[in-house]
Amino acid sequence: MKIIYISNVPLSEKIAKDFCFEEVDSQVAKVEYWDMQSAMGLQNYSVIRPEKFGVIIKSRQEFSERLTSLRNENCLFVMLVDYYWSTRFIYRQVKTLAKPTVYFAFGRLPSPPPKKRSAVEIFRKILHSPRWIIGRLMLHLVDSFSPLNFIFSLVFTAGRAAEGSTVCLKEVSVKTPDLENVLEASESPASDQKLCIFLDEYLPYHPDFAILDIPVIHAHPYLDTLNVFFDYLEKKHNFKVVVALHPKADYRGRVFGHRKLVKFQTAELIKNADLVLGHTTTSLGYLSVYRKKAILIYTDEYQELYVDRYMRLMKAFSNEMGIPMLNISHQMDESIFNDLNVDLEAREKYFRNYMCSLDNSVSIKNVDIICRELKKQLEPR
Repeated sequence: MKIIYISNVPLSEKIAKDFCFEEVDSQVAKVEYWDMQSAMGLQNYSVIRPEKFGVIIKSRQEFSERLTSLRNENCLFVMLVDYYWSTRFIYRQVKTLAKPTVYFAFGRLPSPPPKKRSAVEIFRKILHSPRWIIGRLMLHLVDSFSPLNFIFSLVFTAGRAAEGSTVCLKEVSVKTPDLENVLEASESPASDQKLCIFLDEYLPYHPDFAILDIPVIHAHPYLDTLNVFFDYLEKKHNFKVVVALHPKADYRGRVFGHRKLVKFQTAELIKNADLVLGHTTTSLGYLSVYRKKAILIYTDEYQELYVDRYMRLMKAFSNEMGIPMLNISHQMDESIFNDLNVDLEAREKYFRNYMCSLDNSVSIKNVDIICRELKKQLEPR
């Protein structure tokens, strides 16, 4: 028996942990992680960790051949790629096998309200992300004449916002992996200095941006502006700024100056923080548990480059969690630090909508639910 996870991003320790690879592999069936970047014609950024699960699929032909070899085998597919033009061939070929298919609908983010775009905005969107626009048009055109009608056998959801969001035969509610991390987070010793945590998103170098045709912000102006702002917080407001690194971050040199960089401990850092800074990362969800003061920050270039993408998402975060936004490219407005407060009602609503299982259970771990349900999917029918 096999459980095959199909993705278009490199395998990482975080992915393996979030989707319970070790436990599924030992308790349910052999796990394989198929990295489809090369088969999709994308620049390959793959670094396979942990090695025992990762398989790099080099071409569409190899993908087709591997699927054919599984035709008479008891297996299921976990789709870690969403459905769009460049992945339609993956969904189409997997469907021909008539094997169980699984999707994880956790990690949902607040939805920006629909926006009617002007001709100038549409042109700018095409200029910044031509492949994305063409892909959307092609997918809409092909699906109009030949709809795929893909129905998942099982979907794991977290929070009310994910409920009913994906066409499937069965839904099972779980917690987000971030909420699981909350339950494991430890306290740090008390300190006289206030702690400010910046939630890094590896913006200038994130490999997924090339995969998804997302424009990349210029590294030096962005990082320089961040560091000037961090200097201000440390000197003016007596904060100690610590950077919670993105799981894929691999910076070269001291890009954040003298500041401490910490990876894979975001829950602990936010739990012990006095102030949290971020853009639009899913780690902002921790604020719905720890109820810390926070500011969503951006720069002039960030606003210009991501006006139709991350700025709208940031505004949605701001509205849903009651967190102020601040452009750090300009002189600081001291009043924002004096007026910071925590909207407890908004944070609680966010927790219910995006973080917890529908039964609010914290005693049952995701791994137990996931292993149980995957076993059921592999049972003979």
